Amino acid sequence: MRLIMSLRAQIESAASRLRELNEAITRGSIKRDDAWADACKEFHQSYDALAFPGGLDNEINGLNPGGRPTSSTCVRVKLLHP
Repeated sequence: MRLIMSLRAQIESAASRLRELNEAITRGSIKRDDAWADACKEFHQSYDALAFPGGLDNEINGLNPGGRPTSSTCVRVKLLHP
């Protein structure tokens, strides 16, 4: 249960950070100043790590050739969304 709560907290924290960065990008889109450029850069550099615990690219690379998720991916998703 502790692992599930830890994973949930990690996902919620990462999602919150992605939302913050997206909001900064949206706010700065009119001026397109240095703050906007910094937010864009951070969003793109951080997305892989924030999109999925352990990294989205790592998880996608863990898919088998048939395109089905590995069992560990299925278990993590099911634990978070019963």
